[in-house]
Amino acid sequence: MICSIPSLREESTFLNGKPEQAASNSRDLLALLDNRIGSHLELRVVGNLYLDLSTGPILMRVGGRGQLAGMTLRGPGRIIGLNAPHPTTPVLHVLRAPGSIPHITLRDLTIESDKGSGILCTNGGALTLLEGVKFENIAGRGELDMEGFGDVHETRCGFALRVVDSDGLFVRRCAICNCGGHGVVCDRWHAGELQCYARECGGVGFKLQQANGLVLDARSESNFGYGLHIRDTGIDCYEARKRRANDGGPNAWRIWCEANNGRGITGSHGYRFSQLKFENVARCRITGHSGWQDNQVRLDACSRDQNEWVEDVGVPRRAPDRDLTRDIVLPVDGFGDRRVTNWDRVWPDERFRPRVTRRTKSSGVRISWPAGSLDHTAGQEVAYWNPFGLAPLWSPGTFVFSATARDASGAIAAYCSRREEGSPRQSPCVAVFVISPVAGAITGVSLWDPSPHVFSGSITVADVRTDIGMHINAWAPGMEGGFQEAEHDLEISELSLWKL
Repeated sequence: MICSIPSLREESTFLNGKPEQAASNSRDLLALLDNRIGSHLELRVVGNLYLDLSTGPILMRVGGRGQLAGMTLRGPGRIIGLNAPHPTTPVLHVLRAPGSIPHITLRDLTIESDKGSGILCTNGGALTLLEGVKFENIAGRGELDMEGFGDVHETRCGFALRVVDSDGLFVRRCAICNCGGHGVVCDRWHAGELQCYARECGGVGFKLQQANGLVLDARSESNFGYGLHIRDTGIDCYEARKRRANDGGPNAWRIWCEANNGRGITGSHGYRFSQLKFENVARCRITGHSGWQDNQVRLDACSRDQNEWVEDVGVPRRAPDRDLTRDIVLPVDGFGDRRVTNWDRVWPDERFRPRVTRRTKSSGVRISWPAGSLDHTAGQEVAYWNPFGLAPLWSPGTFVFSATARDASGAIAAYCSRREEGSPRQSPCVAVFVISPVAGAITGVSLWDPSPHVFSGSITVADVRTDIGMHINAWAPGMEGGFQEAEHDLEISELSLWKL
């Protein structure tokens, strides 16, 4: 059965509604919800449905005694909230009664708000589904915390979608664009699904706490905060050194992050800023956009100690097409040949120019940056070295690299700690691996201990090129700042490049 609100009968027929209908629309919709208690409400929105939020969100209670037995709210229309009293006031608040399993479906809708937030879902369950929902022009910003979760816990942040204490809840094929606050936030979301694209949010794209067993397929692009900020996931949850929850579970996520958290800030190098931040996180396998590792993921001490999260890029088992045991040209032998390096131009004063030495023919190289090297460059040109510069690969194809590196003296770990403390939003990498010249699989090198660490990444190149290789960037804009107090010694025991 399709129910029509009397004052919206024209709205169900024509494509355009009127903002002056907002107050009467809200009254009629709330009355309809009251009249359908005990039944399944199916409501179709065609065109623009304006709602007045001056007295609060449209509250939809579903499941349990004295509430809707179920609800289907579908488009292809647009629901536009007006006059929200606070940036955190959502257009819709969907509340499932604990212990009930009602059908709750929101499909093929666009949600807007001129002053408030998008949708608040409390106690989402196994049959709660948001599919094909677009959140656009959500103006509510609120008070945003770019580093912690206080704004979420204290309900101070604007959002497109907020999930509270949910077991289940499936969000599929959803998109967020131009949101004043965070994109998606949650304090607890277990055993559900989040498939969403977040773009141009004033805060974090996805800000999730206790997201255990959540199937995550998230794309985050051009957001002012992190692309993805996750806390207390895959591991027990603690507050003030007391265990709050013992429900951590393993996770497999697919994530694409690009141009978040500082990209475009004057004087910054986009990939110098962390796009992901993990706090108290373990047992997480990530696939998707390569080129993350420690520079793209800010890991707190607990998450670093766990050392159980990986990026799975499928490094081939066969012999590489290029590696450091052959095909290598040292920078000193390539000065003047821009296929190989520009270090001689970036560091015209050779006292500060990095040195590369071969340990043995079969055991890789050591790169040594003299003390102060990162602060004595000429201009803002990225300092690259292509060790395979005279033996490039051809495209089209998919290219995969793997590198194993370690801090040989401890100076790099100390530098990373100082850098993180002094510039918490910037990534403290000391070098960058990148498949060149297509700028693929950009992977910064951050080392926090003397152990060897493996970095990897991949990119597919569709056009025809004859110059595919590897760059080891020894400097990029943003690395300066006076944090390098001692000589850095980076040992690269393995660097391999495959064409699939």
